[in-house]
Amino acid sequence: MCSEHIAQYLQNRAKAIIYTTAPSLFDIALGYQGLLYILKNKVQLHSQIKERQAIINEAFETKIEGLIFAYTLEEGCNVLAVQQKLIEQGFLVGAIRPPTVVRPMLRIIPRLGECSERLKILCELVKESAQ
Repeated sequence: MCSEHIAQYLQNRAKAIIYTTAPSLFDIALGYQGLLYILKNKVQLHSQIKERQAIINEAFETKIEGLIFAYTLEEGCNVLAVQQKLIEQGFLVGAIRPPTVVRPMLRIIPRLGECSERLKILCELVKESAQ
């Protein structure tokens, strides 16, 4: 809803506004470097993933396929209070409440950048806090 002159100007000079979903050259380079890192370290990364999955599997008697674990709490449990207790202990976990989900849950992501001992501590704290 503008003149042809303004439309042409915007098409040629406002690409950063018009095409904001396109990744920047920096984003592409960063993604490429990440891919090279994964390819170079795939055996070590795979081992670390398996180690974290085993910790979650043992602690919660469940099996996770990736690195996201949804720990479901009892209905009516104050998931935000549980999340706050974990934050106070130095752990950031997601808290998801109804109506987004049927029952409140914690989303735990055992990142590779954290040591496995901290993950074990987190698992114990989650089990204690959720009671």
